[in-house]
Amino acid sequence: MSEAEVEQSEESYFISMTDIMVGMLFVFIILLMYFAYRIQDTERTVPLSQHLVTVDQLKATTAELEQAKRRNSELEAELEKLRQNPLERYLKQADATREKILYELQRSLSNIQGIADGDVKVIPEQGILRLSGDMLFPPGKSIIVPGSPSEAAVKSLAAALAKVLPCFSVGPASYPTRLCNPSAVFIDAVFVEGHTDNTPIWGTVEGNIRDNLSLSGRRAINTVQTIYAYQPRLAQMFSISPSVKGKMLGEGTSPLINPAEYGETRPAFSNDTDDGKKSNRRIDLRVLMFSPRSDSLNEVQNLLTK
Repeated sequence: MSEAEVEQSEESYFISMTDIMVGMLFVFIILLMYFAYRIQDTERTVPLSQHLVTVDQLKATTAELEQAKRRNSELEAELEKLRQNPLERYLKQADATREKILYELQRSLSNIQGIADGDVKVIPEQGILRLSGDMLFPPGKSIIVPGSPSEAAVKSLAAALAKVLPCFSVGPASYPTRLCNPSAVFIDAVFVEGHTDNTPIWGTVEGNIRDNLSLSGRRAINTVQTIYAYQPRLAQMFSISPSVKGKMLGEGTSPLINPAEYGETRPAFSNDTDDGKKSNRRIDLRVLMFSPRSDSLNEVQNLLTK
């Protein structure tokens, strides 16, 4: 069968399913009108002497009406799903899954001593888990000190990543299944981004660090290395995107977690105030979901293990 015939077949399938759902929805609307008529007619015609029986009848009829309304709402929701383009539906599911992952990672850091509530934030529209830079590193420093709250935070974050990522990645340590990944959405990459304020570095700090870009890069690298040190199997979880030309989806071996340095170039707040500078000194954990083409949706589905 040619590609055009396949596309036409898929389109016919969704059109026929939509027609069926529209027909069922029409039937339920008629039923709703019928139940409403029964309630109104009963109220007008039943004599007062039968009032107690009428109350029971009304209760039963009202229950039937509510049940029909609920089923009608369910049908409308199913119909809306069928109206959506399959690729649109996938992307919406990917966004919802990413937000769920970010909040799960945030919860993993919520009970660590020495970390305030405002130190860990989720920015769902950007796919970011934001960690206060001062929480992880003292000003001008890039080393995660053993026994410090920053070490506890990274250790807890690594454990949470090791728990979540296997469902949304490929590789020897991954196990994407229908049970934990029902929408068949995958993560393309997780970037650990280092950011600083715009205060210049005079001289050098910690050896060869001479500017904010180098400082942010060293912080990001140290964070990633610490994550892998605590959870080595994370290094066996790969991006769904093939790393070599000619490879199929799911055959890549690119590490899922990677460092990135931005220095002062991407401020999230104004550097004109001390609070703004403090907020700009940060580590952003950015989760990028895989965005397939329409013709590769089936390939993505097939990556789920039975």
